[in-house]
Amino acid sequence: MLAFAGDSTWHWQMGGFGEAHRRFWRQCVLWLAKKDEQTEGRVWIRLAGRRAMRGSRVEFNVGAENAQGEPLANAQFDVTVQTPDGKTEQVHPTKTGSNWAALFSQTGKPGDYRIVVKAKDGAQEIGTAQARFLVPNQDLELDRPAAEPSLMAQLAETTKSAGGAALAPEELPDLLRRLAEKPPELKQEVIANVTYWDKWPFFLAVVGLLGSEWYLRKRWGLV
Repeated sequence: MLAFAGDSTWHWQMGGFGEAHRRFWRQCVLWLAKKDEQTEGRVWIRLAGRRAMRGSRVEFNVGAENAQGEPLANAQFDVTVQTPDGKTEQVHPTKTGSNWAALFSQTGKPGDYRIVVKAKDGAQEIGTAQARFLVPNQDLELDRPAAEPSLMAQLAETTKSAGGAALAPEELPDLLRRLAEKPPELKQEVIANVTYWDKWPFFLAVVGLLGSEWYLRKRWGLV
């Protein structure tokens, strides 16, 4: 189902953006008909989602079938992702059962990404498949500027051992009063140099070792 709350896309055509106007409605129709993936031959791509946040990982599966519709276990895949700035990134899928799983994580730039998969069975080309996903120019922090008391309460709970606490706005005067009544803490750094050779246990250990060495040499006739 598609809900488009607008009736002015015809202005695109009048303003010289006819190609964008046709592309928009063509993609809407293809998406509704689940025909937005381009395939040539018996190769397919399955995306976990068509929208991804900036910096997130996009997971998808690729595969190929023979003329009878059975998976090709020994197919070789050449997988690339075309980024919005025109660059092409190579992706290396890994075997998972009868399918191949791939992961693309270079989604730092917003825009339209296109996955292109070419499959071979030995030296024979099976076909190609293409799929797209969108990375919107969206900032989650700016999209939700309102305070989240539940999240702040969780953060306060994790720092409870160090004095953290979640307070309501009306509790602020009482907090200020308690802080004013609390005596200030004075911390003074003291540096102490500790040596071991000027302590009596060290002196006794040296005397004991020297005495033992003299006694053994005397006993063994080495003196």
